[in-house]
Amino acid sequence: MASIACATFMNVGAGSARHAPAFLLGGSLLFALLHYGVALGFWGLANWLTAIAGVLMASGWAIMFFAGRNID
Repeated sequence: MASIACATFMNVGAGSARHAPAFLLGGSLLFALLHYGVALGFWGLANWLTAIAGVLMASGWAIMFFAGRNID
């Protein structure tokens, strides 16, 4: 859904929003893989990796916010 939102922003003039899906999807994938790994017992909860995943997702939303400022 976030990628669709990015496409909508790009269609109305926010060209720099094209970078946001990589951050949003990459952070979501890392976050999910970490939690699946913990549930399967591969490794303990790696809080620092979870924090990196959160920063990636937040960066995607920040990119969308700053790209949307130029839309009239």
